Amino acid sequence: METTNKNGFGIKSIVGKQLIYTPKTKWQFSQSVSFHNTSLIIQYDYTGYRYTTADNSSWLNPFSTLQCSLSQEIDYRFGYIYITAGVQNLLDEQYEVILLRPMPRRWYRLSLTLNFQHKKSAQLIGQ
Repeated sequence: METTNKNGFGIKSIVGKQLIYTPKTKWQFSQSVSFHNTSLIIQYDYTGYRYTTADNSSWLNPFSTLQCSLSQEIDYRFGYIYITAGVQNLLDEQYEVILLRPMPRRWYRLSLTLNFQHKKSAQLIGQ
């Protein structure tokens, strides 16, 4: 989806030009596979050219990132525990979202989520 400057704020040379930092093309592909209480999630993101000036004379190059994570749900007496481990920017892509501000290269994430839930009341609500 293209987002363009409609009125140019009084500057005719930027009317109809792509807005700065708004990618002309952006898409995402995500796939997950689950077995019992374990899930594997793979996500691929593509971000196209983004202009850094209102007249579209300067831009940031497109980039792609790949994320992969493994999640485990554990049923416990007070609710559920979710443990997730993942790799972000798996392909170690070097990119900028804002000019001269590089994003992290490959990095790792580990998270623990506690979902407190009284089992009897959850069962009553589900009936």
